[in-house]
Amino acid sequence: MKIISVIPVSGRQQLLPYTLGRLYEINKISHVICIGSEEDREICESTGAEFIQCDNIPLGAKWNMGYLAAKERKPDAVLHMGSSNLVSDNWIPLMTQFIEKHMMAGKPDFNILHWERREILRWWGYPKQKFKFKHRLLPKAHQAFLKAGGRAIEPVGLGRLLRADFLDAYKWQPFHDEAQRGLDMLMMKRLSDIQGSYMLVKDPSIQGLKITSDKWSNINTFDAYKTFDTVERIITPIEFLSFWFRDVLDYRL
Repeated sequence: MKIISVIPVSGRQQLLPYTLGRLYEINKISHVICIGSEEDREICESTGAEFIQCDNIPLGAKWNMGYLAAKERKPDAVLHMGSSNLVSDNWIPLMTQFIEKHMMAGKPDFNILHWERREILRWWGYPKQKFKFKHRLLPKAHQAFLKAGGRAIEPVGLGRLLRADFLDAYKWQPFHDEAQRGLDMLMMKRLSDIQGSYMLVKDPSIQGLKITSDKWSNINTFDAYKTFDTVERIITPIEFLSFWFRDVLDYRL
């Protein structure tokens, strides 16, 4: 199965050689497409990634440009990743089993590493949503989604594996161009609109990791994550990294 990855980049240049190179070396991705401003081109291309210059805002248009470029490569599926995201080495082999039957596969949880502090949090997923009377006005597929728990049954954006026929349905533009926030939820709504199926993979034998640092800004800071109801602290972070992401311990920003 031919799998490529689309990644919007903006800064985080100290980390890019590691995260992009890792996709090729450890996850065995066929091709990586980066979308960003011209200042990121040299670093991205030095890893072997294809680079497309694009405005950073709005984010929906930026992602769509990357997916349109991915279409030209004719992949079977696309791995949806951010520039500071990692997935364990067994992620792709396991996820590909599920997209044989589903348009999307992903996990409900992921881990967050603060680079300098060497602290790790685990985000267990969105809290369960309640079905309300006003939701009766929504399409039946969306009602069923909310009745089942809403975003609590949604895979996180990090590491979603998207089958090509889902992207075909939206001409390889899975987002509204003007979208700037809530893109993970928007993708789920678009999947629901075409009655596409997905697999929520709760298997603990694969892990995703988001890296935060004081060297760059993040939409949600590490300390902000600590306030979320569905987040807990991993008390043995070095042991966790040694088992799942040993190469993180060897890299220096």
